[in-house]
Amino acid sequence: MLNLTHKDIATEDDIGFGLTGWADMFLASTWEELKAACTFNDGAKEAAEYMLQVSAEQSLKTYLEAHERYLHSMASQYDRT
Repeated sequence: MLNLTHKDIATEDDIGFGLTGWADMFLASTWEELKAACTFNDGAKEAAEYMLQVSAEQSLKTYLEAHERYLHSMASQYDRT
């Protein structure tokens, strides 16, 4: 089990297996930090790229839903006149 708050007491095995790298990824608060933290193996890079893709898709979905609500609101306004 990986305790993100106690990375400082990681054993050599923990470091060797890349657990501290995964901890750095989960603790990242920006995309830049995430990209920098995922350099320890290909699986981590794949995970970071997937997270970026999902986030971008969710942002686009949120934008499109807001735009649709705006268009509906405007259409409703014109229907009342």
